[in-house]
Amino acid sequence: MNKHKFIINAIDDGWIVYKKNNTYIFKRRHHGLTKYFLNSYIDKFLQKYN
Repeated sequence: MNKHKFIINAIDDGWIVYKKNNTYIFKRRHHGLTKYFLNSYIDKFLQKYN
């Protein structure tokens, strides 16, 4: 159930979430740019939406 809560929280905050080949992809508009995030950002992302 925690996975569902995590995904819903991210969607509610404007993220687009889809599943491709058993992997969840999280996308969000960033002024039309593609951005890659450091592990420190990913840790904060997980804390915020979990």
